[in-house]
Amino acid sequence: MSFLVLKPTVDIENVPEFYKLFLSSTVQYHHKERQWILTLIADSLIEPYDYNVLQKRYVIKLCLSLFTSNMSTMETRKLVLIILRSALKHQSVAKDLFYRSNLQSWITVTAQQSTLSRWEKVFLCQLFITLYEHIKTFMMNETNQNDIKSKNQIALQQKICQMLSRKMKQMLDEVDDSGRAVWSKKLDDLISSDWSEKEVVENDNA
Repeated sequence: MSFLVLKPTVDIENVPEFYKLFLSSTVQYHHKERQWILTLIADSLIEPYDYNVLQKRYVIKLCLSLFTSNMSTMETRKLVLIILRSALKHQSVAKDLFYRSNLQSWITVTAQQSTLSRWEKVFLCQLFITLYEHIKTFMMNETNQNDIKSKNQIALQQKICQMLSRKMKQMLDEVDDSGRAVWSKKLDDLISSDWSEKEVVENDNA
């Protein structure tokens, strides 16, 4: 409430009290305050504009750092994963996280941590697949494949995707989870698919 009455107008392009709550130093309530602001963000991230507001306070970057830190709890990690899932619903946001935050590498490295639960590892796998499905669609539909530079870029990203997908599949194969078969199949599709070849087929069908 103090945030709302502090100024004569409400700044809708800002996350209220984000740093104060996210980096809470209160001994008794720091977990509750951090969870509250993360829950607010998870519920509020609906469209790309919301993501742009969060980026002004480096929210996603701080969430990624929190997830892998000793300060994180199961509940805070769950909220971070939900925030990422909401963000990756939009291709423009996925593209930004891919190129500017290198989210694909962060997911791959983080998923290898032995301290994570099987649920968290499977969730990370889902995020990885969603991210690369967006990037694959972008590469195939919005990149000029007749341009040599663009074709080389597509080939490079596909090889990186295949390499990271194999690492994710290796991790997933070690997880005892009933839902892993679905995501393992999707990883196989990412590994085996030819982005440029599929685009040619789609153009022929059109």
